[in-house]
Amino acid sequence: MSQGQVYRAHSAEGTFIIKGSPRANEALFYERIAPALRLSGVPMPALLWSFQQPAYFWIGLEDLSEAFPRSRWVADPAVMAALARLHAHPAQLPFELPEMYRPCWDDKLTAEALSLLPPEDRARLKLPVRQLQEQAQFLFEPRCLISGDPNPANWGLRQDGSLALFDWERLSYGTPALDLAITVPGLGSPQIFRQVARVYATQVLHLSREKTPEPATFAYAIALAKVWNVLEFFSMYAREQVKDAPTLERFFQPLIELVDTIVG
Repeated sequence: MSQGQVYRAHSAEGTFIIKGSPRANEALFYERIAPALRLSGVPMPALLWSFQQPAYFWIGLEDLSEAFPRSRWVADPAVMAALARLHAHPAQLPFELPEMYRPCWDDKLTAEALSLLPPEDRARLKLPVRQLQEQAQFLFEPRCLISGDPNPANWGLRQDGSLALFDWERLSYGTPALDLAITVPGLGSPQIFRQVARVYATQVLHLSREKTPEPATFAYAIALAKVWNVLEFFSMYAREQVKDAPTLERFFQPLIELVDTIVG
């Protein structure tokens, strides 16, 4: 969906991943930002090489041997620990990405997203979604670094069982709930949001001994972030920034039920 290219290459030494993109962000991330994050214990593939063509950027990365198993997709402690370390890293970057992703939830995003729904659903959701939009503005305060896309498919395992996050094009600033919502497969449920909040808070406590957010409040923030996450995807689809996307209709009813659950 990023309009980039990804290949697995084979050599006498083994396999590695080649990624190409018209945007410089991920190459610059691995070259200038990743070393500091690795020192903080944030897991990611090793950069093997990078190469720039006119208006196109290539990187060679360590190949992770296994996909992240579906049995670990919800509130996995190792994923929560990795994100906690990222969020605890000093937010002042040694290098600012020139086209850094900036998450937000504004009127334009809401209008674009709702425009894809059937008229009756659009009319029903307009007011409650606007209310959630207003409530969610605190999520976008630049309190810490966020991955921007730690969805379960973007994690992999090495042969020793250690995990790594391998898609960093949307590195940005925000609040932890934005990342945690994206780790939830599908649209989630109140039970899953509470589980994610609890496991993440435990990892933060292990990491820093700092006071963690009140569980119910934190779970609500993750639920708000999940609504935004879905609407952002719809908005990107409306602007034709998403290619080869799954059929959106299957998300309509779950979105309505999620909004009803949060607002109700």
